[in-house]
Amino acid sequence: MKVISFSLAVVMVLHVVAYAQDLQPAVEQSQGSNPQLAEKARMEIQKRGVREKSRVRIRIRDRNEVKGYISQIEADTFQVTDSKTGKVTTIAYDTVDRVRGGGLSKSSKIAIGIGVGAAVAVIVFALVVASWHGN
Repeated sequence: MKVISFSLAVVMVLHVVAYAQDLQPAVEQSQGSNPQLAEKARMEIQKRGVREKSRVRIRIRDRNEVKGYISQIEADTFQVTDSKTGKVTTIAYDTVDRVRGGGLSKSSKIAIGIGVGAAVAVIVFALVVASWHGN
């Protein structure tokens, strides 16, 4: 019984760690433009390029989020097209708070892998201990 309780506690802790990796504290920005953030957003958008296969999630400073693919890149703005609705949203680089890919982040994937590995190790350990005390 102690082994099962310990196993559940480990799995819950690893789940919380994996979830916390995806959450990052938000730093409130003033409504004025920040040249460093705008340049960082411009570089990230240009790195991803104009492709329907490249899914992005753009968080704007007003906390709205735009999902889709980058359909056009210009000097001061870029356009994101929602694949499902076809809606095109034009976004200025200086209003971008964060640019993320469509899938899980690398740290989230690593945390999930570690959690699965730890869960397997705990289960194997529990089975070995049970076999020592069993029949």
